[in-house]
Amino acid sequence: MAALELINTTLYSDANLVAYWRWENGSFTVDSKGSYTLTNNGPVGESTAIFGDCADFGTVNTTKYFSVSSQILNNGANATFFFWVKDTVIYWISSKAGVYENYIASGASYIAFHSHHTDGTDDDFGANATIDTGLHFIAITQKVSGSDLIKTVFYDGVNIGSKTVAGKTMNAWESPFYIGRVYYEGTSGLGKIDDFAIFTRVLSDTEISNHYNGLDGNSVHISNLAALGVG
Repeated sequence: MAALELINTTLYSDANLVAYWRWENGSFTVDSKGSYTLTNNGPVGESTAIFGDCADFGTVNTTKYFSVSSQILNNGANATFFFWVKDTVIYWISSKAGVYENYIASGASYIAFHSHHTDGTDDDFGANATIDTGLHFIAITQKVSGSDLIKTVFYDGVNIGSKTVAGKTMNAWESPFYIGRVYYEGTSGLGKIDDFAIFTRVLSDTEISNHYNGLDGNSVHISNLAALGVG
């Protein structure tokens, strides 16, 4: 089945969904689930992607990004980030974290997750993937397991790699939180991004796969399909 916008799935009613940006015309910077309104710096443009409107950083970008002036995740939080991208192999999500930063980044052959820890150390984890400029679904999870941190990367619904960082507590994703920019370096993302969500729990491999494949429709969506004789 075709992928669904998060608002049309069972995950939209998940109690752990704490931030959700759809970038729709008329509510471009609104958090559709919480209170984390985006500040549009640059500004980032508006275009179309898989779910109607989306944010478009362009093909050359040094100044365009979104920011949130509130801390979203605490120290040692379980979390899932997911979003759709198009027309790019370079995207950046970041925040201040203690004296340094946390970030999610990409290149033509990898998706990387850099974590800063409460003891001042850092860890870089890169999952290998052949990334092109088509439409793709990215999901990243951070999991507390005893005294360890487990970082996992998903590409188009598939788990492409995981790393256990022993004895480390991940620092909070503090303010400012950036979409399309790295906190310290100031490096900017390119292309289009859409339907960005943050959960304060670790979604399972099945939940992430089902979302990518459009198998997690809510009751309204399922009823609409039934009325059309589909499903």
